[in-house]
Amino acid sequence: MAIDPIGTDPFADPTRFTQKTGGESFAETVTRVLKDANSDQVTAARKINDLMVEGKGSIHDTMVAMSNAEGSFRLMMEIRNRMIEAVNRLLQTQV
Repeated sequence: MAIDPIGTDPFADPTRFTQKTGGESFAETVTRVLKDANSDQVTAARKINDLMVEGKGSIHDTMVAMSNAEGSFRLMMEIRNRMIEAVNRLLQTQV
């Protein structure tokens, strides 16, 4: 991020605030988080199946996969809760 020198007008270039910075959009970020959470859940389920049914794998790897899946799920739920809260606030301001 560039810092403007003192005395320059930050609003002199109107396209400065409309240019895409190359990062993900909000929808892309949410989609990626959902896909990652799903992938973590699938990986954990596969490792549980391998350990319990097939008898292969280690309990440590299975527990790590389950912990990752839990963390991803909690993050996904927190994003969902914040989005619902934001929509509710928007609806309250329109009344």
